[in-house]
Amino acid sequence: MTIVFLEVGQDLHIVGGDLEEAVNDGIAKGYTEGYLRKSVVAEPIFNRVNTKNNTPGVIYTKIVPGDKLKITVEPKGFGSENKGGIKMLVPADGLEGVKKAVMEIILHASMNPCPPMVVGIGIGGTMDRAAVMSKIALTRSINSHNPMPEYAKLEDDLLELINETGSWTAARWHDVLPRCQHRVGPDAHRRPAGRCDDLLPCMPSCNARSLICRKTELKLSGGEIIMAEPIRIHTPFTEEDSHKLKIGDSVLITGEIYAARDAAHKKMCEALAKGEKLPIDWHDKMVYYLGPTPAKPGDPIGSCGPTTSGRMDAYTPTMLDQGIKGMIGKAPARRKSSIP
Repeated sequence: MTIVFLEVGQDLHIVGGDLEEAVNDGIAKGYTEGYLRKSVVAEPIFNRVNTKNNTPGVIYTKIVPGDKLKITVEPKGFGSENKGGIKMLVPADGLEGVKKAVMEIILHASMNPCPPMVVGIGIGGTMDRAAVMSKIALTRSINSHNPMPEYAKLEDDLLELINETGSWTAARWHDVLPRCQHRVGPDAHRRPAGRCDDLLPCMPSCNARSLICRKTELKLSGGEIIMAEPIRIHTPFTEEDSHKLKIGDSVLITGEIYAARDAAHKKMCEALAKGEKLPIDWHDKMVYYLGPTPAKPGDPIGSCGPTTSGRMDAYTPTMLDQGIKGMIGKAPARRKSSIP
């Protein structure tokens, strides 16, 4: 999705067309000519058809003194947007209540948003105002610091708490004070000492009856990061193969892997419910939860990044019944797993 902040000078007179229409035209041009991922649908429930150009954008307009127009564009992934949250607090909750509220949202989001993650936080005002402030916070420089010592300390405290969860994060803070933005953390790459192996996103796969989180094993040795030797597996991926692996193994997969995400899974499950035969025999197969892959001219496919595994949770039991043995995608860093 594309978020646009417009600061319109009160003495500025715009002629020749509609300002928001012009902004959406610019978004459409950027996403079609720039080969960016297009995720916006025409209607959220009853007409989920992709608009093909990522419009309409989410536009916020603020009237300011002067005769200038300032446009700030914030491209934002839906995978992170749908992991946002709002907590309503009372004054008695105090500072600890704020920290607790932030951490509850962070833990709920886990590794589902695409890392590295930047956390925008808004505090005070109304519910909708706080949400807007959290987005404004994301537009600030990653190296900016809060000028108020109290908030600067809170930023450091939150950065430490967030990174202790095992997520790669830099958090930014925005409060209700005019022109005062607050940010958590000096940079997006800070890691707590000795926790390098916990900071990597998980690549989960499933055997016949269990979700196994595969996380590349890293160890610290003399200040250097050493990657453990991966286990090589080939498709088809059998039940016997799955029992040779354990949680925490790093794997390299060679062979035929099918790509499908939630829309494809939904269609397959609906077909099975009608008694129809699927076009693929999923026995001992692997599926990659692949996000949109817009290709540049001359290329067969664009970048092939994973999408969030949780999108497919509702369809997973049905797909397991079809004999599928491996599912590859993103999952929470601390999802509990079991091996039968």
